[in-house]
Amino acid sequence: MLFLWGGLALIGLGLAWLFRPLATRNLSSLKVGEISDYNAAVARFESGMANKEGAEILKPCHSILMGHGYKTSRSVILFHGLTNCPKQFEKLGQQFFEMGYNVLVPRMPLHGLADRINGNLVNITAEDLQAFTEESYAIARGLGDRVSVLGLSGGGVLAAWLAQFCSNIEAAIIISPLLGLYRSNALINGTVTRLLLRLPNIYNMRTPENLLIAPPYVQIKNSSRAAAQYFRLGITVFKAARKQGPACRRIVIVNNASDIIINNALVKRLAELWQARATGQVVTYEFLASANLPHDLIDPNAKVDHSAEVYPLLLDLIKNAWNVE
Repeated sequence: MLFLWGGLALIGLGLAWLFRPLATRNLSSLKVGEISDYNAAVARFESGMANKEGAEILKPCHSILMGHGYKTSRSVILFHGLTNCPKQFEKLGQQFFEMGYNVLVPRMPLHGLADRINGNLVNITAEDLQAFTEESYAIARGLGDRVSVLGLSGGGVLAAWLAQFCSNIEAAIIISPLLGLYRSNALINGTVTRLLLRLPNIYNMRTPENLLIAPPYVQIKNSSRAAAQYFRLGITVFKAARKQGPACRRIVIVNNASDIIINNALVKRLAELWQARATGQVVTYEFLASANLPHDLIDPNAKVDHSAEVYPLLLDLIKNAWNVE
């Protein structure tokens, strides 16, 4: 009997550890200072982001700063997706640059490595992503009088985090954010995230067929724990959104009905929370399932380039959010 009670106690302790609350308090505020000067922002980019990119980083995956040589009326941050890199947004960034804006496309931590089969993504944390987002925002503030952000998938979570917590973001375009596991719902998303963070990591290897479709610089080894860290940052946004509206007053949420990676139910739930509490404008747009678009509808270097049909729509959405012609 003693052994039975001891075993039950150990099981109870194990379950208590496994399902203990997620730590999100320190993720719910913007901490970094802003940069007001263009030259200081460029120097910060070169000494920080660019300086960390040596031979271990694929050259196409280096962080990108498209600058006009002076502070423009607007700057734009483009956040790439999990396992991808800045090359994903280079073509779209060029279009913003040609519109007269300074553009920052930063490389996320542990992404873009030349050893594409490495397992380093398992080490990424929500705190790393928060610090990266804050640093990107600080640099962008020096590049433009007004800052907007656009992100896809994992980058969509970072854009959503800025939209919730940063009042100095003029507009946020959030595309298919990686808020939770496909087909999970808001009630169990926290539980699923806790399990993924605390159970042994699972590497989701890209299949040979998938690699034929994907761009030649994406990381081949994805990580269940890495995905869960994005979910954790998203849960931080959800917690704040249940209590107060987003700090950003102009938000566009884009989802893709044919996406089988993103949890569109969670994306729609976040939109509902924001719309109920926002003091500004929160609009949604959905690419219909009949369009048959893939999860990565941005990267022109994938096997099928969807930029001709997707980019004009995204540019119109952000111009409408900016209220410009």
